[in-house]
Amino acid sequence: MKILVPIENDMIYQHFGHTPALRLYDVEGNTVLHTKDYVPNGHGHVIMCQIALELGANVVIAGGFGLPVQQTLSSNSIQIYGGVSGRADDAVLAYLEGTLTYNPDIAKHHCGCHH
Repeated sequence: MKILVPIENDMIYQHFGHTPALRLYDVEGNTVLHTKDYVPNGHGHVIMCQIALELGANVVIAGGFGLPVQQTLSSNSIQIYGGVSGRADDAVLAYLEGTLTYNPDIAKHHCGCHH
């Protein structure tokens, strides 16, 4: 399984479409085998969704997702967990343990910013 998290200074970045970096976790069972950080070449929901698809992400954990991102990732069978904050590594471990605190209604929320 591959888990993708938008990051800045090892913390979960709150706006997936404008993240300065992404961390990909390669997971087997409940163990993180490897991580790799990526710096996106640009910003916006199209670029970020393309990266998630190209990297083969199964799960994306973030602070927030715009509706186009939610729809694109979900329609490609990628599970999304929004409303998450704190250290990226801690969130992934919590996800693997089944204790991740997230907002299941993230689809009803947006950052409120203007693009």
